[in-house]
Amino acid sequence: MEKSPEDYAVYEKTLTIEPGVSLRYTLAVPPSLSADRPCPLILALHYGGQVIPYYGKSYLTTLVLPALRNLTSILIAPDCPGEGWTDPASERAVMTLLQAIQEDYPIHPRRLIVTGYSMGAVGTWDLVFKHPKLFAGAIPISGMPPKGIIINDPGTPILAIHSRDDELFPLDSIRKFIQA
Repeated sequence: MEKSPEDYAVYEKTLTIEPGVSLRYTLAVPPSLSADRPCPLILALHYGGQVIPYYGKSYLTTLVLPALRNLTSILIAPDCPGEGWTDPASERAVMTLLQAIQEDYPIHPRRLIVTGYSMGAVGTWDLVFKHPKLFAGAIPISGMPPKGIIINDPGTPILAIHSRDDELFPLDSIRKFIQA
């Protein structure tokens, strides 16, 4: 366990998804965690690249935790177990992780937030449209919704953060999707 500047305890953990399949994830727990006060849960999906053990940890500790620490939330950043966050194996693993965390910690059932950067934003869009009643909010950062997403209102507030200078995911494409 290590302490972040905000005094969150940060752990590297592993969850068995099914026999022979495990998921590494980073967990950040606020210092004021109390069993009688359920808190929000923030799922942070990392960017692409060569996934090494606890790959999502730096995304969690350098971007998500500093930005959202005032929510006094539990934060989790799994390592992508599949080809990307839209891979069915990744979705199953994330859903299993969310269930396990909700069983082990005092999570407010209507205060789950998903966020992700680049490949993680693609996964954020995917999860919020596939599970519209699960998340209270979504924050995709610099990522396009995956092909095949049905354009409809998921009923979840979405704050899309994107740069007009993004060369991988052009801003106009994001704008067209959101306007549709």
